[in-house]
Amino acid sequence: MYICADLWQIHNCHYLWQIYMEVLNKIAQLKAELDSLRPLDKDREAAIIQKLPLDWNYHSNHLEGNSLTFGETKAHTDFINQQIEKAQQKTE
Repeated sequence: MYICADLWQIHNCHYLWQIYMEVLNKIAQLKAELDSLRPLDKDREAAIIQKLPLDWNYHSNHLEGNSLTFGETKAHTDFINQQIEKAQQKTE
């Protein structure tokens, strides 16, 4: 019985090691792909910087059980940003 348990553990460790190496290889591949796209032009960089917080907000809220669609989240975020800009203009 102990031999089987040891063989099972060895098999599991080998399997997990293979998965770990596949993940590391995929990360390296994606990093190389990302590096090949650099440097980003200013318009693309601005679009990414603008979209990232919206995606983050939508997915974070979705995980917490919020039922807003992506479009509704964008409309809400745009409204809040407009209100912030108006408030900043009043203080200047």
